Amino acid sequence: MRKYIDIRVTALDDEVLGEFLIALRKMQWCGDVGAGRTLPIMIDGDGAGRLQFKTIQEDGKMKDIREFVNLDEDKMKKVSDGDDFETHYIGD
Repeated sequence: MRKYIDIRVTALDDEVLGEFLIALRKMQWCGDVGAGRTLPIMIDGDGAGRLQFKTIQEDGKMKDIREFVNLDEDKMKKVSDGDDFETHYIGD
């Protein structure tokens, strides 16, 4: 049985949402053709996009993903100091 999650993605403009969808489509393409690829995503951090993510619960209420995923504060300190995030492997 396939698993799913309903997510509402919001941004300040259509261009940001479009770029996000392109990244998702590239992930989908890799699964379609069975290709393992790295997908670099640059987050400029100037606040222009302001992507927000909320899950849509079965009762229709939305919860911010911050309620489900806590980021490791030690790792975030290193990222704040200029390190990149660790690589996430999707589909392993």
